[in-house]
Amino acid sequence: MSDYEDFLDATMVYDGDIVQLLDEGVFKEPEVTKLSRTVFHIRVRLQDGRKKIWSMNKTTRRRLAKAWGDDSSNWVGKNVKISITQQNVQGKMRDVLWGEPSNEKYARPASITQSKMDAQNNTQQIVAEILNQKPELNAEQVQEMIEEELLNSGGMFSEQVATVLVARILGVDLGKR
Repeated sequence: MSDYEDFLDATMVYDGDIVQLLDEGVFKEPEVTKLSRTVFHIRVRLQDGRKKIWSMNKTTRRRLAKAWGDDSSNWVGKNVKISITQQNVQGKMRDVLWGEPSNEKYARPASITQSKMDAQNNTQQIVAEILNQKPELNAEQVQEMIEEELLNSGGMFSEQVATVLVARILGVDLGKR
């Protein structure tokens, strides 16, 4: 899994995006995932070429099985259209990814992909500025603060907005951003 930076989440895709399934997936038992249930991990390629691991929910798996059969090895190379909805997960509203079989290719223009990548780069620059102006903090502490703001927002903030908020809370001068 070294080619796969991290797990797919709603900040990495847009509603209506198409992802390509890269393998047949694997079920992970609760003792491996530290969750209370078995999860299904499948590798996907996003429209911008990045590769992620998707913890695919049961509803999406059922939809894909209905279209392509129960044997997920038959899903390799197939495209899935993503939808994002707000759902109550353990008492907090969160963005949840759903998928359905798709014959579509990549549905959104590259300029939108570039905009999302620019936002991610901007977020990284803000974190770097926080660390520059607050040397008593480390990257892990800043990331924890950002994640806390994301959780507190109930899914209303993007990672970039939460990062700017953390910078302001810490009194970091971001100049004319």
